[in-house]
Amino acid sequence: MRGNVIDAIPLQLLRFTVCDVFSPAMRPVSGSAVDEITQSYSLVARQEHTVLHIAHGDFAKLANGEQLYPLVIQLWDRLLPRLKGLAEGSE
Repeated sequence: MRGNVIDAIPLQLLRFTVCDVFSPAMRPVSGSAVDEITQSYSLVARQEHTVLHIAHGDFAKLANGEQLYPLVIQLWDRLLPRLKGLAEGSE
């Protein structure tokens, strides 16, 4: 992966660009910054719990975004249950 941190607020927000340069199926077309996508993770405290908000950029701006989007959805479908388990201490 290649990317840069855009914003970081401890215990609140992490926003960064990301570009998979190693996986052939996920490799960007141009190899330039136009193929980077922004991800953000924010934590919001509630009365008895914390809510994690995840945003995974705008695939429409990527040269091969239509091909990447379904692959990323598959990755998130596998990742989110594991992330939830880790956060709740069941993994």
